[in-house]
Amino acid sequence: MITINAQELKELLAAWPGMALLNVRPADTDLQDELPGSQHIPLAEFELRAQELPPDKDAVIAVYDLNLTCEASTKAGDILEKFGYRHIYNFTDGVKGWKDAGFPVA
Repeated sequence: MITINAQELKELLAAWPGMALLNVRPADTDLQDELPGSQHIPLAEFELRAQELPPDKDAVIAVYDLNLTCEASTKAGDILEKFGYRHIYNFTDGVKGWKDAGFPVA
């Protein structure tokens, strides 16, 4: 798993338009501030909803949560590694870092 910042995620999204972008914040989170194109799979439901993950273990996947103090994206990345995925990016700055960088939210 590779840790990335907002600029690196923006570049990754441009390079891999079909990549999976997973919002792993809790189910009761206000989803008004979500990264464009992301799919919400709460960490607590991650293993139960594994069928929603890309079937290709070589898929490019980025995970994010709210901000640096949250650990959900790191835990989700660990689960993805356990599932056999090989190209996992952990956007640890989360929604807050994305907005602070001046990038749009959905």
